[in-house]
Amino acid sequence: MEDFEEFDSEISRYLKDFSTEGKEQVYLLRAPLLCKDKYEMSTKHFIIAIPGRKIILGAVEEESKSFRDYCDDVIDDLSMLSKTYSYENVIGRPRLWENTM
Repeated sequence: MEDFEEFDSEISRYLKDFSTEGKEQVYLLRAPLLCKDKYEMSTKHFIIAIPGRKIILGAVEEESKSFRDYCDDVIDDLSMLSKTYSYENVIGRPRLWENTM
């Protein structure tokens, strides 16, 4: 956990500098906002979202099975949120974009 806290602090500083220099909003998330209760906060996975850019899913450590599960959960959650808030016509159906991650 200590390594993740150090990484979290480092990436937060980097993203803050990036945001300030580029005058862009940058979001560092552990999970999709409305679905965060489903995830363990001790997870070593994260999401970086910058409006108008592709979403970045990342992991602090190389745990391919754990990370793949996390990605699948995020895809499911984004799909549910897109249906709930009528964004499906904007981002498309998950089967069209999930393999690009």
